[in-house]
Amino acid sequence: MKRIFLLTGFGVLLFLAFLFARAPAGLLLVALPELDEVHVHAPAGTVWNGRFRHVQAGPLRLESVEWSLRKAPLLMGRADIDFRARINQGRVEGQVRAHPNGEVRIRQAIGQQIPLASLAPLFNQPPGMVSGDGAFEIRDARIKGTEPVSADAELRVFNLGVNMMGNHQLGNFAAQLQGSDGEFTLSFRDVGENAPFSVSGDAEFSLPQRRYSINGRIRARDDAPENLASMLPYLGQADEQGAHPLRLSGRIQ
Repeated sequence: MKRIFLLTGFGVLLFLAFLFARAPAGLLLVALPELDEVHVHAPAGTVWNGRFRHVQAGPLRLESVEWSLRKAPLLMGRADIDFRARINQGRVEGQVRAHPNGEVRIRQAIGQQIPLASLAPLFNQPPGMVSGDGAFEIRDARIKGTEPVSADAELRVFNLGVNMMGNHQLGNFAAQLQGSDGEFTLSFRDVGENAPFSVSGDAEFSLPQRRYSINGRIRARDDAPENLASMLPYLGQADEQGAHPLRLSGRIQ
């Protein structure tokens, strides 16, 4: 009798898995939490392997969002998802793990050739304010609800240009992001010898306290634009190496 119950239960699970595998991707719109600034358009495919034509998350637009769901982890109560998307000509891909408690863990993700102009609205800046490309590698990150909890990532900016008192090319930059329990440190610096300014420092972000602070230094090199270099003394007195302090703090909205 016990064997019959086991076989029956196994058959029911297989039947439910078959139905779930055939379920249209649009079913996810019912299961996903409603967020005011997130809009999903044109679902296609199935829950296992599907795509959205685009996803609008506030000012950020993701195109051709595709995913595939791994089946085995579902038996352990979690969802492991491989995803791919485009931001203009750039691409983003990685692996996400969703837990029943609402926590999302990005196990690995990379982004390449992402136009900085497409990210400018995230910082309340017009697209024409910046140019260049961005890239990132997330080695591990955890998100609870809509707030990041921890992160280990590397960020890169290539051929950064700014439209401020003229169009200026500022070179390449790199940053390391580390943090846990909502407390993050972003260590940044210029890369290569072509940057007109030498820049380095740390940015601290405290999500529980909704505060941020930047503590760094900036020095003009010989080929720095004169109209920008002339503004550096307003930041504070230069040290023995000719570097001015770069300090800023405020509240996170």
